[in-house]
Amino acid sequence: MRRIGFTLIELLVVIAIIAILAAILFPVFAQAREKARQTACLSNNKQLGLAFRMYAQDNDERNVMAWIGRFVNKFGQGPGRAWWQYGIQPYTKNVDIFACPDVGNPAFWGEKTESTIPTDSSYRYESGIGLNWYTFQWTDAGEWGMAPGNGPGANAFGGLADGEVQQPAERIVLLETGNAVVGGPNPGLAACCGMVTTYDDWRTGREYTAYGGYFGRARHSETMNLALYDGHAKAFRMNQIPEAYFDVGDCAQRADLCWSWR
Repeated sequence: MRRIGFTLIELLVVIAIIAILAAILFPVFAQAREKARQTACLSNNKQLGLAFRMYAQDNDERNVMAWIGRFVNKFGQGPGRAWWQYGIQPYTKNVDIFACPDVGNPAFWGEKTESTIPTDSSYRYESGIGLNWYTFQWTDAGEWGMAPGNGPGANAFGGLADGEVQQPAERIVLLETGNAVVGGPNPGLAACCGMVTTYDDWRTGREYTAYGGYFGRARHSETMNLALYDGHAKAFRMNQIPEAYFDVGDCAQRADLCWSWR
């Protein structure tokens, strides 16, 4: 009589083989998905970097402010600060490119939803990509918010002229953060307020231990994506990014224009 079906042993062997294959392949699939998210994030940084360049070309080669003050958003909230995303938004036409795909719940306050802190920030995206604040400082305390004398890190990258930038292919505009709107080292915060934000703190991971990577996050297989000043984007390991890459305003040579350089 011809046997139909499988014995229990045969079924168990097949299940075991499938389980082994799954254990081998699932990590590969996860790595492939993460690589795709990393590539998408790099593309977003690239597009935002180009938006910065277009903004500067339309504004006499002056770059976007870190924030502008006394801004009332379309929900009627404010006055508060409108961060750099507001100035760049018209050059993107797409809010989603301001977010790293690995950020689970990005916030687009003032654009998609009401701000939860409107008197502080009426327009602000907390989406995992932040502005490099280790830079030249703007000194106009009027319409544009705070001058350096009123607080550390005020208006980082504020109105910086293209002509001030040394080696633009090696100077950071944007970097991945733990949802912070600005990121990277800030010697001003370290000097005035005792915060763990120096370059060495950031590079060695002390900032991550203290703040969970709020000011810099290597999300993609221990690398982070950067947008550079000349418009290109590149992935780096955090501990391999030279300090000079953050010094957009050439603070080492023009300390009078910077907040608490070194």
